[in-house]
Amino acid sequence: MADLRKAARGRECQVRIPGVCNGNSETSILAHIRLAGLCGTGIKPPDLIATIA
Repeated sequence: MADLRKAARGRECQVRIPGVCNGNSETSILAHIRLAGLCGTGIKPPDLIATIA
């Protein structure tokens, strides 16, 4: 599987929240989405449950 965190670099932001996306694709990162049952205290969601921000 591809390293999704590295693949997020240089990509356009998918979040579209004013003040979060600055239009600079060089600052893009993989942001994990917190969903009940997939994460918790000390448990990070898998990289497949993420977006580019």
